[in-house]
Amino acid sequence: VDGNSMMLTIVQDGMNNSLTGNFLGGGSTGTITQSGNGNGIVLNYGNFGTDNGNLTMAFSGSNNSSVLNIGTVRNSSNYLYNLDVTGDHNSVTSTINSAYTTNSHTIAGDSNTLTTTQTGFGTLSGGGHNITTNVIGDSNTITVSQDGNTIANSAVINLTGSNSAVSITQH
Repeated sequence: VDGNSMMLTIVQDGMNNSLTGNFLGGGSTGTITQSGNGNGIVLNYGNFGTDNGNLTMAFSGSNNSSVLNIGTVRNSSNYLYNLDVTGDHNSVTSTINSAYTTNSHTIAGDSNTLTTTQTGFGTLSGGGHNITTNVIGDSNTITVSQDGNTIANSAVINLTGSNSAVSITQH
């Protein structure tokens, strides 16, 4: 944790939950909640690239994990990020380096994998890449990759079912 207008709340309820590190700069807010056992988060969050913030993550269940990098080395600004996972053995990996990004991820089920990558777009006058996912079911794999320097990409994934694989690439 470093400087600027921060408010960070971490609540871990259960055994063997972990949170690794950083959370630097900007007008960040935070809020990370883990309930259940064996949940883990590896963060970064600012890492010399956060101007504003909000984050909100939550796990309800056991053995869920998330790896999140926002603005590593520079770019992210005025973002919101939301993650709500209910179930066990879910994995969410996000890499964001995009100005003005608003994302929302909701997962209800077990053994789902969500991987998102967003880079390359964002101006002071407009929005950046955006991803919204709503997953209900088990053993789904969702991969979303957004890049490009001229147009903001947007993806909305509503998936109800099990054993599905979804891959979206936007340039």
